[in-house]
Amino acid sequence: MLPPESEDLKSWYDAMTTVSRLTESVLALKQQPQGKMRKALRTILQSDLTQDFVPNPGKDLLYEFEIAAWLSRMQFNVTLGEPDVRASGNGLSRELGFACKYPSSDKQIQDKITEGYRQLRRHQLPGVVAIGLDQVAFAEFKLEALSADSAETATRDADAKLYRWVSQIAEARQGLVAEVPLDGAVFSLNVLVVLSEEHGLAFLRRLTLQTATAQHPLMADLSLLHTGTTKLQGRYQ
Repeated sequence: MLPPESEDLKSWYDAMTTVSRLTESVLALKQQPQGKMRKALRTILQSDLTQDFVPNPGKDLLYEFEIAAWLSRMQFNVTLGEPDVRASGNGLSRELGFACKYPSSDKQIQDKITEGYRQLRRHQLPGVVAIGLDQVAFAEFKLEALSADSAETATRDADAKLYRWVSQIAEARQGLVAEVPLDGAVFSLNVLVVLSEEHGLAFLRRLTLQTATAQHPLMADLSLLHTGTTKLQGRYQ
């Protein structure tokens, strides 16, 4: 039974999404050095992780955990370290860096992308920028819209929204002459959906990879990530 009042529903939604995101990420990263994990978890657990559009270090660290967990599930060797996450092995041609950004509003997205590419250059590591769109999505969805007839419908709707957002972000960036083009990025979306016909819940984690040209120097590695993500998203709904 869902809470009847909107404030109760928001509290319930925040609790459910936070618990799902944190527990699944920590379980996937259980092989990481325990000291580093404990230090990061202290910061995460001392932070307000609700989708309230207010940035804080805990939210950023949790998103880094999520990207690291995604890579770990694909059997890559994962390190929690600058730029934010590193991955190697299992077919990758080299070690890749992932600069993880979790914008609190759509107005921050382009600046976060720029910040991510600068972070990769600063550490002289090839890689991609990972952008979490959860809070941007939550602002548009509204609580009343977080429902669907079935998990299949919910997944299809989430994928369509994610694709539309990424297309809009890429198009907007083309008009920013002074900025690095969007070429090599991961966009992700987490959303908890109430299933009316199935009388249950679906926690959806959807990711998509973006490249602007087929000549991208990391194309083989990005293709490998895309293949692994496609397989994962068939298993992790």
